[in-house]
Amino acid sequence: MREIELGNISNRAIVPLLTLTSTLFQNFNDVTVLVLISVMKLYSTCIQFHLPKIVQLNIHSLMIFVKKILDLNLDVTAYGGCIYQLKKICLRILFRIYQRHANPKITDYKEFAFQFQAKYTKSFVESLIGFIMVSVHDDTNSDKVFRKRQL
Repeated sequence: MREIELGNISNRAIVPLLTLTSTLFQNFNDVTVLVLISVMKLYSTCIQFHLPKIVQLNIHSLMIFVKKILDLNLDVTAYGGCIYQLKKICLRILFRIYQRHANPKITDYKEFAFQFQAKYTKSFVESLIGFIMVSVHDDTNSDKVFRKRQL
């Protein structure tokens, strides 16, 4: 019963949240970043144990936002440290999808897993390697390097 209720909530909320995420990202500032953090936390919670069908159908839109956020060339301390928190949530979403839902060895969604890996792995690896290279070469402050490496 509880799974059905949560499924109904996610089915009704995902598409409006994608629209909200798009609007927030287009109007990115110190206020919208806080709302964006909350929205990304909702996505993270939504996919924690189960990957709803509505998320599978809209995974491309979600991955576009995750990639855009990971590719932001802003200091992690920008916007009062919210960029650090936002990137951390996006990495959590990405890793959770790979660990639980896009791993063909353990998931029930084998077709989704193979398609997801084929479509997104290369671009996310490029983003993560670029992020690591920038954090290692551009920062001389060891505290900033340490915080970026923790992402």
